[in-house]
Amino acid sequence: MKSTNEAFAHVCRCCDCGAVDARSSGAQARATQGPEAERPMRGEPIVRAIGAMLALVAALAGAGLLAGDLAAGLAGRAAHAPLSAAPLLIVGAAFMMMLPLVRPGPVEWVKRAMVGAAFILWGVAQLMPPGAAATTLGDLVITLYVIDLALVIRDWGVAGALRM
Repeated sequence: MKSTNEAFAHVCRCCDCGAVDARSSGAQARATQGPEAERPMRGEPIVRAIGAMLALVAALAGAGLLAGDLAAGLAGRAAHAPLSAAPLLIVGAAFMMMLPLVRPGPVEWVKRAMVGAAFILWGVAQLMPPGAAATTLGDLVITLYVIDLALVIRDWGVAGALRM
């Protein structure tokens, strides 16, 4: 039988990403990530609170965007670009802001930063006028998302093969 601390301090072992189970507290999470993660970053609680608030604002902005599309048919208006860019930019910024607090390993950090950057770049692409630059930026975003999912699928395959 696992002790309470063991049950709530689970670290992902499937792909060595170092992710800590969402049930664990910050102190327990740091305890399972090694000595470099023992000391909280200066201002960590404030950064976490701001990140959580930005994620909520982004989710509400996305819901507002959909509601606006359904109610007023904003899809063709010039005002739609900043409305569609806002949730992407906000959640991308919140994700990137939180990344140093999670302290993943170097490979996992690059993968996560790639996703955060993809959201920010997608938001920027929404604000650009139609043309070659916007199309190329959109293609870059697609490529980043495809690479990310391909790496996740690869990790799942490796983790599954190791369990057999």
